[in-house]
Amino acid sequence: DDYFQYDLSQYSVHFTKCQNVKMYDDTVAQNEDMDTVFTMKHFVLYRLCPSDECGTCDTNYGEYVLDVQDYLQATTQYQKNAFEQMCNQCE
Repeated sequence: DDYFQYDLSQYSVHFTKCQNVKMYDDTVAQNEDMDTVFTMKHFVLYRLCPSDECGTCDTNYGEYVLDVQDYLQATTQYQKNAFEQMCNQCE
């Protein structure tokens, strides 16, 4: 346990934008029927911003890139957990 842990409880995730990037792909390159070795990859850019900045997020943030499928999976799981917690409080 010699690693540094960050306390992210004071930060919020702010979606910045989607970004498409044409990149080399081994699978496409090996396909003899394709006339290119590139494929379009889809990413999400987001920021971790201090939660008390009311949506401005101009300073003190970290900017990150994640594959769009991973971003959507994490976002969906977070919303599902938040909904379940809300329902459990109503019981």
